[in-house]
Amino acid sequence: MLENKAQLAETCKEKALKYLNENYDDDFNPVSFSAKNWARNYESMYFASEKFGNRSVEVRFFENGEISDNYFKLYMENDAIKYFTDLFRILSFKYQTK
Repeated sequence: MLENKAQLAETCKEKALKYLNENYDDDFNPVSFSAKNWARNYESMYFASEKFGNRSVEVRFFENGEISDNYFKLYMENDAIKYFTDLFRILSFKYQTK
């Protein structure tokens, strides 16, 4: 059983690195693997992104062959923080209590 999980983890790592390298200009280091179970219908592999200070990226492998990732959260986070900070500043000036 342990050998099968290790083989599955290695296969997922190779597929995920190929997928990530084809889609993003970044370097990735494997961190962990999770096999599918009763609560999740996919395997997932976590990687550290060198471009984003070793923050994690999850790659999911579904039974139907679909692969998805959450890399977008890394490059969008700073823009989202700035947007909501600016929005809060505008609203706080507009609705000050006296």
